[in-house]
Amino acid sequence: MYRLAIFLILSFLLLAGVGALLKHVTLPAILLLLALSVFVFAAARIEEKENLQRFGTAYRRYMQATKMFIPFLF
Repeated sequence: MYRLAIFLILSFLLLAGVGALLKHVTLPAILLLLALSVFVFAAARIEEKENLQRFGTAYRRYMQATKMFIPFLF
């Protein structure tokens, strides 16, 4: 699975947030999903930076070949 998307757990967290939003669409729910998205993206960037320091060029190649959250898209 990790050959399709790097951050699977974070992807599913975002998916759960979208599901919760679709169940009850309100302004606070939309704002919470936006905040969740920002924090998830920030966490992914921090993890990428740590992995680049630890694994170097091999991880950079992996990043170039694999999408961050959604396979084949993003």
